[in-house]
Formats: sequence, structure tokens, C-alpha cells
Amino acid sequence: MAQMPESWDGDEAAESLVVEFVETVTARARAAGVSLERHVDVTRPMVIALVGSTKFRPDFDRVTSELTMDGHIVINPGVWWSEAEGTFASPVQAAAVKECLDELHLRKIDLADMVMVINLNGYVGESTAREIEYAKAHGKRVAYAYAVGTDDPLPGFDANGCASC
Repeated sequence: MAQMPESWDGDEAAESLVVEFVETVTARARAAGVSLERHVDVTRPMVIALVGSTKFRPDFDRVTSELTMDGHIVINPGVWWSEAEGTFASPVQAAAVKECLDELHLRKIDLADMVMVINLNGYVGESTAREIEYAKAHGKRVAYAYAVGTDDPLPGFDANGCASC
């Protein structure tokens, strides 16, 4: 059973919620064949970095809301490049900013337990493909928001069979 902080002593409702959450995460992970020791610290919510084309902002918003309501910490790109690209003084300035933002997003992936790909209709652009390869090379699980080539959201969130954790 999870160890409760001393400041929670006597707060049975909070303790019950935490225990229920940990038990649910553990059961889902076991059912999916996921080793919690390797992937996630069950004493805190799972951190999920979203990657994908920023032209799919409504899908980022939907997935962020769903994952947040499921108790996860969600990291977004932060800047919607598809909206910001034309606001720079020159193409050179835009390219420099894009390069910095791409590098920053890799650091966000470093912080995450897993990566969720927003892949509407199977679309994965060059930057997203690079982020997926980076995540895999750094031992991160990669899940897909949509069944490949469709706009149908997957139940749970893993095209490779992992249930929501």
C-alpha cells in the first residue's frame, strides 16, 4: 500500500483516494503487461508529453482535457507553430525560433513518462517523426491518439495495446 505523507494523518478520504488511484494504476498496468518499475512512479500521476502537428490544435486540446481528467500531467508544445509561424520579421528569424522550440520540446519529452502522438488521419510530419524517434531512443513509451490512418480516437491511448495507465 502507498505511504501517506504525515500531514495526511487522519484524512481518511484523501488516503482512500490515493490508495484507490494507486491500485487502479497498478491493475491497469498489470493488465497491459506494463512494468511499473520501468515506466512510472505510481506515487505521482503519469506525465505525458503530446507531440504532433500543431495544425491539429483542437485535437491537442481534446486529448489534453481527457488525459487531465484521467489524472495525468500533460505537457503540450506550448506554442502553436501553425499559428505563430507568420508572425516573425523574417524567415531567418522564424527558422531560428522554430529550431529553439523543437529543442525545447525534446527537453519536455525528457521530463515525460511517455509520449502521446496526435496523429489525425495518420499524419506524422518530419518534426513529429523526429520526436517519436527521440522518445523511443530515450526509453519512453509512445502511444497514438488515433488508429493509424483514421480520425477515430482509440479507446485508452495506445495503438500497441497498452491500456490507459
